[in-house]
Amino acid sequence: IEEEAFFNMNSLKELIISSTVKEIGLNIINKSNITSLSVKEENEVYDSRNNSNAIIKTSENKIIYGIKLSVIDPTITTIGSHAFSNNNSLEEIRIPDTITEIEANAYSNCENVLVIKLSDSITTIGEEAFMGCTKVESITIPNSVTSIGAKAFANCNLWSIKVDEANEVYDSRKYVDFYKDEFESNCIIETATNKLVLGCAYTILPEGVTSIGDYAFCGNDNLLGLHLDKEIASIGAYAFSDCSSFRYISIKKGTQYVGEHAFRNCSGLTIDYTTQTPTDKWHKDWNSTNCFTESYLF
Repeated sequence: IEEEAFFNMNSLKELIISSTVKEIGLNIINKSNITSLSVKEENEVYDSRNNSNAIIKTSENKIIYGIKLSVIDPTITTIGSHAFSNNNSLEEIRIPDTITEIEANAYSNCENVLVIKLSDSITTIGEEAFMGCTKVESITIPNSVTSIGAKAFANCNLWSIKVDEANEVYDSRKYVDFYKDEFESNCIIETATNKLVLGCAYTILPEGVTSIGDYAFCGNDNLLGLHLDKEIASIGAYAFSDCSSFRYISIKKGTQYVGEHAFRNCSGLTIDYTTQTPTDKWHKDWNSTNCFTESYLF
């Protein structure tokens, strides 16, 4: 079955995969309104075990296509690439304890999803896995997660982010103010490198963060402003791109690198920086949208 074979077919309600099908392309049912999904029992490559309303790659125990009515069988360990992407009938994503990996784009652009609940069994979240789930407001990363791909939660408009305190790879350490009061930092930090890999509208940079990763705030329309501490050495590519409500950022002296299109499509943004001029190490297209800039020398 070729890629996008039944893409955007709103009238299609049922799909039965015959016993002769040996290969299925990407996005075959995305943006369709299918309510029944099954595979003939004689098929040697795919199955829909226990009336799961899903297409499963048998040898890998991986769901490659699912719908709103899919039941994730206890034998399934992986949610495959694009398995539920562009499914606007989904309102909740609750990953059961048997799943260890969510592949790239598995739930991308599910625009009506309100809740994402990740289980303590997940180790890997692929690139763009939940990108474009625009109505999701909060996310909690379990202690089991050891890998989060680029743009995994881009364009999600998050307000709140937490990482389980027992996680050994990532953290969301508290922000401590001048009076020693503690506040949630609302971000995901790669502990070993002190790199902020995901931020949101309520992010406060805690002590020790030294860099902002690629795509860290990408597409968050709730982000209004951010003050960067003098410790921040670099800002990654596309770090704040497509943040339509972003109005103010202050970059302290000592930021050695700003990546490509870091502030792309932030047309209303004012950038205050205290370095004399952007250094030669800053990417030539760091301010590709020509945001308003002001420099104050201290």
